[in-house]
Amino acid sequence: MNTCENYSSYSTSSTPFTFYQSSSISAAATTAQSNNSIQPYKQSLSFSQQILKGLNYSNSQSNLLSSLQKCLFIIVPTEIFILICSHLTPWDLISLSKTCRKFHDYLCSTISSNTQLIWKTSRLNTIFFPKIPPPSGLNEREYCLILMLEKGCQFCGRKGSRDVRIYWTFRVRSCWDCLMNRTVCVESGNEIPEYASGLPFTKFRLNGMYGSEYMVFWADSLKRAKYEFDNLSKTERSEWIRISKQKAKEIEIDSIYREKLDQKLYDLTMYHKKCQILLYYELLASESNSNGNLLYNRYLLDMCPFLNEVMLLPNHLFARIDYDRWKNKILEEYRIIEMERRIIPKRYNQIKERLVYSPLYKRPAIYWIPYCPSYKSPPYHNNDARIPWDDKFLDKVLVPRIMSEATLCVKQAEDAVFVLKFIEDVLCTRIKTVRDALAHELGNDEMFRCSLCGNMNLNFNLRSSNSLNYVDNSTMLYNYTDVKRHIRSNHYNWYQNYSEGSERCEDIFIELDIKIVRTFLINCSNHWFWHGIYPYKLPDDLATVLANRRMIWWI
Repeated sequence: MNTCENYSSYSTSSTPFTFYQSSSISAAATTAQSNNSIQPYKQSLSFSQQILKGLNYSNSQSNLLSSLQKCLFIIVPTEIFILICSHLTPWDLISLSKTCRKFHDYLCSTISSNTQLIWKTSRLNTIFFPKIPPPSGLNEREYCLILMLEKGCQFCGRKGSRDVRIYWTFRVRSCWDCLMNRTVCVESGNEIPEYASGLPFTKFRLNGMYGSEYMVFWADSLKRAKYEFDNLSKTERSEWIRISKQKAKEIEIDSIYREKLDQKLYDLTMYHKKCQILLYYELLASESNSNGNLLYNRYLLDMCPFLNEVMLLPNHLFARIDYDRWKNKILEEYRIIEMERRIIPKRYNQIKERLVYSPLYKRPAIYWIPYCPSYKSPPYHNNDARIPWDDKFLDKVLVPRIMSEATLCVKQAEDAVFVLKFIEDVLCTRIKTVRDALAHELGNDEMFRCSLCGNMNLNFNLRSSNSLNYVDNSTMLYNYTDVKRHIRSNHYNWYQNYSEGSERCEDIFIELDIKIVRTFLINCSNHWFWHGIYPYKLPDDLATVLANRRMIWWI
């Protein structure tokens, strides 16, 4: 990097893509070839050193060539540099722009058409990037940077978070927290300033899917619009608002189109990855020896973790995987699995024989032995399962360790059962009505029932009026959205009588099944007990109870 930075000071122009013309170097090389007196001496020198030793340059030219002999790649012509970059991915261009100041100027220029051509060619040649041109307000480089979700939030740099996404309305790649810090939210229906009526915005439900809808504006755009609006005369403001609304409408249409395209591009990317890995898999599975026998067992190949993990790699890492790298990684896991299938069962038989005769082999700890980390993944000598254990290691080290872990499992299980039962009781006391269930974000679960379907008098009238089409739905369970739709479609007369002048009148005819709520919480507790993940988002006061608990069998 330092070499390239040193050379950047010798450039004849600071304009992007103005390379140093090397005509003097070519002339020097020609003179050096005609000089026969120093031919033996030049044979032991490099090309750049021959130029310096064979010709009488001025000090400035000698300094220039001394830097050139350290980094000759930096003097390539513009056409060659563009050709090289056309074969690189946008991620490679990012890395190349960080190697030295000169390449940074070439690849990060905002006014050079060659720079935009390089980024456009790279984007079009990479399957993980869309083929449509960038939106208004973004050049090709900025467009590629926004599309790189694997880089995380462009403001805080947080990576690996699921809430990092592209908000095309604002032309940013942001996480939720950074977005909220840079936007202004106005509840729908409330009055907004006149200058904000022509700004692009998006809509969110900030308090759950059943909460109020908010219009979200970019804070900097609001400040800039207010400044421009205040500096206009009253006659100019109406025209300014009209033009702003027209631009905002175009941005809205473009954003909707790009959001749909993002999902299609994701599906296309996953399909491309699947096809490529399937091709590699078939090539490896079809390899045979000289006798025509297959070298690898397909059943064992399917057990290799990397076969599925490679599909989850970020696009910039997946693009670097070729067949040789993929094959080497798969074969490493294949050999381990093949060895374990032959040797591991013998090791488990040794452990079981020693455990049965151990004085520590007692109930209830024996039921937790299969879940102990030392039993599931025994410590081998030098991590090699082929090295046998001796009796001393089994009796003094491995068996006591397994039984101590089993005893710890018993204690943790008893403690976890008590805590989970406490959480279930607290939630059941809080969730008693439909409003309580919605407040605790349970509207998507099927635990609601239509009270009209359970009304015996109403059911009798329905049977007598239309016995052929009548279906008894008194035991049917719905989520909140479906039960409202059911009331409006099947009990329209009742809904019409109560809908005048009342909001959410359907809630009058909706019942919450408390037993289903209890069953749902029990299933959530069981899932956390065995896997460490609570499927339901607990309130903050109850989530802290489970936050610092970790069961030993989760490892």
